[in-house]
Amino acid sequence: MPFGYRPGTVLLAIPAGVRIPVTVVCFSIAGVIIGLPLVAGKSGTVVAFAFLMALPFLLVGFLFLLPTLAGVCGEALAGLIVPNRRFSRPQVMYGPIEALRLENAFGEAMSELEDVVAEYPDECRAYTLMMEIASTDLHDPECVERIYEHAREHIRGREPRERIDRAYSFYGG
Repeated sequence: MPFGYRPGTVLLAIPAGVRIPVTVVCFSIAGVIIGLPLVAGKSGTVVAFAFLMALPFLLVGFLFLLPTLAGVCGEALAGLIVPNRRFSRPQVMYGPIEALRLENAFGEAMSELEDVVAEYPDECRAYTLMMEIASTDLHDPECVERIYEHAREHIRGREPRERIDRAYSFYGG
């Protein structure tokens, strides 16, 4: 079926396209239809009887709805604990790059950082570390300028751009 639609489901206006089975809707409506006419202008005993008549339908509807509700609540809670944007890919490991730098293997460190920038073009720390190596270790102001221009093209957001600007003013400008 197109768009993942399964027969026997009704798409309602609830978040993330959650599907609710037709059975749930039918049982819930049946519970209300049975209960409402019995309580219209009646005494407390009749209201209690109407509630008892509608209760099995509402319970069955709720039992069908429970897995859907659990899924929606679980995804919302998981989104609070582990946001998708930050942890959808493994984080960059800068330890090996720093070790190469300490071993005076600046070319290899720059090569590794170029690989990081190729895979994570919006990683601000990689650009600042490249500018630091180009300035303090390689003494190449033209390289710092090229790294800065590349970073300004690829980094989005006000705060990361400000960090890149500060690093450039410190190391190259």
